Amino acid sequence: ENPMRVTHICFDDIENQMRQNISDKTTQFDPNLWKAARRGANELVELLLQPDKDGAPVQKGRHLVVVDDNMQFRSMRRSFFTLARQYGACFAQLCVTCNSVEVEARNSARCTSTRVPVSTIERMTDTFETPALSNAWERNSVFITSPISSSEVWEAVWSVWGEAPTKGLTEEEIKQRRDCGSEANAQSEIHQLDIRLRKVFTHAMTNLDSKIKTEVNGDVDSSGNRDSALVCKKQCAKVLNEERRNILEYLRSLLSRHLRDPETIDEVLVFDFKECVSGKEDEFVVFCDKMATIP
Repeated sequence: ENPMRVTHICFDDIENQMRQNISDKTTQFDPNLWKAARRGANELVELLLQPDKDGAPVQKGRHLVVVDDNMQFRSMRRSFFTLARQYGACFAQLCVTCNSVEVEARNSARCTSTRVPVSTIERMTDTFETPALSNAWERNSVFITSPISSSEVWEAVWSVWGEAPTKGLTEEEIKQRRDCGSEANAQSEIHQLDIRLRKVFTHAMTNLDSKIKTEVNGDVDSSGNRDSALVCKKQCAKVLNEERRNILEYLRSLLSRHLRDPETIDEVLVFDFKECVSGKEDEFVVFCDKMATIP
């Protein structure tokens, strides 16, 4: 029997490696680096799943690809299910939970550059979308609580392992996508998204204001800190607004391309536009959370 080969893809490791490869090795959050790391991780997973030109797997034998990230939003996980379905790979989700005391201890043990603010952990906990077994694509999900032995983890994952998801859409999926795939509905989706993104932006800036007040009030020599913090706030607002506009422009362009040729209208009707909108919204929430921090 062929041995199992395992490839571990950790989003944080990829981001840290990219940071080491640039001249400015700052520990501050770099929005462009963060986006590049996530894009690189996704591309790496797809590369590992792609067959060769003859249709055979590039990697011979059994190969397990472990994608390691918080992925607190369902849309982030769904993108990998889509890749698995596209390339005929089996798909399972391992949801690892940990009590707050252990989380705090592990986070405190990290070096300063990789330590996550407590407020970020709390918001991630509040917004985490637990895998729902009622969703067909999430049925192969297992839930474990850390700490746990590696053998127990393997047994849990193996218990839900099955065939690769079928490439064709189910009737239910087709109906859902038809309902949200028309141009009018898609335009409405974009408009509603803009409203929600503005609310997320406002929330992020409010949190940043609170952090600035706390930081300044806790410093005896606060005048310099105040000026620096205000500059940071202004820059943060500029970057977030630019990112919001980029997301809306991307979605409008995407919709336009699918509607440009009347002969492709059937493809548009089953085009998963709503899921794309959801993914961009989730990405913006995480982006805001990382940007709205005091250097």
